[in-house]
Amino acid sequence: MVARLVDRKKTSLLIQTCRKMSSDVLSGREVTIPVPWGVIAGKEWGPASSSGVPWIVLHGWLDNAGSFDTLAPLFPAGHKLLCLDYPGHGHSSPLPAGQVYHYLESLSYIQRVASHMGWDRFGLVGHSMGAGMCSLYAATFPEHVQALIMIDLVKPSSRRLDEVVERTRNAVQSLLSIEKKLKEKPDKVYKTEEEALNRLLESANFMHGENAVTEESARTILKRGLKPSCCGSGFVYTRDLRHRIPSLYGLPPEFLEQFAKNIKCPHLLIKATGSQDYDSEELIQKILEIYSDNPNYQFATVEGSHHVHLNSPHLVAPEIGSFISKHVKQE
Repeated sequence: MVARLVDRKKTSLLIQTCRKMSSDVLSGREVTIPVPWGVIAGKEWGPASSSGVPWIVLHGWLDNAGSFDTLAPLFPAGHKLLCLDYPGHGHSSPLPAGQVYHYLESLSYIQRVASHMGWDRFGLVGHSMGAGMCSLYAATFPEHVQALIMIDLVKPSSRRLDEVVERTRNAVQSLLSIEKKLKEKPDKVYKTEEEALNRLLESANFMHGENAVTEESARTILKRGLKPSCCGSGFVYTRDLRHRIPSLYGLPPEFLEQFAKNIKCPHLLIKATGSQDYDSEELIQKILEIYSDNPNYQFATVEGSHHVHLNSPHLVAPEIGSFISKHVKQE
């Protein structure tokens, strides 16, 4: 009991510190970045001026920039966050018809955004899918990355040798099937926002467990994840259905190990206690061992589900604040 009280006092103190540090953080401002197929949209948090340490922030699969709405205001002062809608999510343009989304292409999206913003050095924050993408960028372009924060994903999913043929076949068949579906039958129309909300909660419970996403968190995601239907009879999700197509390409474990070895910047990995690992325990441990060779690597666990950063930002913010105060200096 005494230990619990001490932990609560410590957590409370860290939260208060984070809030004091973030007292000058502004509300998210809409941002659009032109790209050849349309725009990459996002929300910007932090100083209104050009000052501040810049961070590019990427959400998880089928989420959007809104998934950081509760965490971003708790970021330390003097840091500017650009929370993106990954292409085909939220307010960002989907890829043209006939194209599909490939995991490694996320590196070019990050580079496009950084170039548009005029950022040569910046931090990366990612949740789930976004965390994996940020890790690959940090490994590939270490000269640009000041720090890396990964939330509830140790590494991108790997593709074993014995499953390459089957998963390649499945990806091609799924692509053609979904293209046919999109042509013959548009996205499902939900008569009310509540109906769409309930469907989102059902999906979250199925994928991540009961109450993995709170109702309040789901409503936050739907602010960018839902729009009026073209027919005017209800609402449709803004995510591109092609994101449900299994990836045509996959990285073998050995490739992911090599990427992990090349992450040189200060690196924080936050893992939720109530979430899965999305790969074999053996490979997860191997990657964690590689990360540990980085003298500026930190690992933290927080109590919660896969969307702990959205459901319980007060648990995640202190870990980030402590990491930033130790490793990230304003340049």
